[in-house]
Amino acid sequence: DYTSMYINYLSLYQKGDLENSMVGFNELIKINNFHDLSDNCQYWIGEIYYKMKQYHIAINEFNKVINEFQNSNKIDDSMYQIANCYLKLGNKVQAEEFLFALIDEYQDSEYVKKANYLLEK
Repeated sequence: DYTSMYINYLSLYQKGDLENSMVGFNELIKINNFHDLSDNCQYWIGEIYYKMKQYHIAINEFNKVINEFQNSNKIDDSMYQIANCYLKLGNKVQAEEFLFALIDEYQDSEYVKKANYLLEK
């Protein structure tokens, strides 16, 4: 079922098998884009591109989490990672925009402290 497949693909990601986990997460989204875990699948696709240093693509994938899954528990994670992508690309202005939005919109997020740290750098 969807959940066990998700766990399998996440395990592949954690083992460093980025290619097969990417294929799996994309497949799960195609199977059911409205499953409780489909936003997580989308998030992990962004993480895979981030790990592959394909920051422009990662930004697009993380933005899908924000724009297509409004009730996702991964929006703050995605905003933080988008900021990291922009920092890797040397675009501090865009990074700060996402960090300030994260701090403003998700005060209880585990990423607020990390966002403040990045803003102080």
